[in-house]
Amino acid sequence: MGTFYLQIIGVLESIKKETGITIKGFSDLTERELQPLCGLSLEEATLAKKREYDEPFIIEGGEREVEIVKRKIEERGLSYLWGGKFHHILGKNDKGKAVEILKELYENEFFSISTVGIGDSLSDLAMLLVVDRPILLKKKNDPSTAIPFQNLTIIDGTGPRAWNEAILSIIRRTEI
Repeated sequence: MGTFYLQIIGVLESIKKETGITIKGFSDLTERELQPLCGLSLEEATLAKKREYDEPFIIEGGEREVEIVKRKIEERGLSYLWGGKFHHILGKNDKGKAVEILKELYENEFFSISTVGIGDSLSDLAMLLVVDRPILLKKKNDPSTAIPFQNLTIIDGTGPRAWNEAILSIIRRTEI
């Protein structure tokens, strides 16, 4: 479904060496270093480091460094995404393709299904475009999440409370 993790790490390492830009990926960080960056428990940080098809990373520098790294990633045939907290390097795969595959598998088994997608950043856009009921959790004062399209439900806020509100909004709409 995507470019394997070790290939992705190799490309990111070559970009670090070629550009001299300081880049720290999940693979460079210990679980203890990752915890405060992501707000995770030690167990969750351990699980977050188990990657298969993408590498979240931090770039030290400004927009110039980000543009250089993005260009270098794309020159090597991979994809760059900004996820809201981390930059991401991945193959030519995205959440939308994965959802389409899952939809097809479920439709083959159950004939007709209805899909819901909940996202909170631009990295979720491909997924939100292919589900029946897209929900965007909008961060306060974040213009990058102001992506209007058909059927989009916007929930103000992030985290567990916003997810709960999103799920409850779907349940309320489907009650008979």
